[in-house]
Amino acid sequence: MCGVLLSSCGDGPTAPNPADYQNVDWRLDSLQRADYSIVSPPAGASFSVRFDDDGSLSARADCNSCHALYTVTGTELALSPMACTLVACPSAPFDSEFTSVLSTATRVETDGDALTLRSPQGTLRFVR
Repeated sequence: MCGVLLSSCGDGPTAPNPADYQNVDWRLDSLQRADYSIVSPPAGASFSVRFDDDGSLSARADCNSCHALYTVTGTELALSPMACTLVACPSAPFDSEFTSVLSTATRVETDGDALTLRSPQGTLRFVR
């Protein structure tokens, strides 16, 4: 049961504190597709994201690396066009799906040791 103050309910995302997500190497735990199916990264592949405090984002999509600039206002995430290397990875097509969801992410949420990025194309869940 919720109290009088909405904050006592614990429902809904709150604006993440930059200290909660910046300068941390976040490892991909799962990708939820737009059809709500959930997939894990391929075994042995490396997928991660990092938000640096200078406004730069770096990501690892298996054998490719990506970079963009970002801003966060509340829970809203804005990314500049993302530039990625184009090496053919053994994890294909998962690497392309990951970068597609990441490059269109519009929301960022934190919950302890988890980071969630939401996009119209899916949801990426990362862990520390």
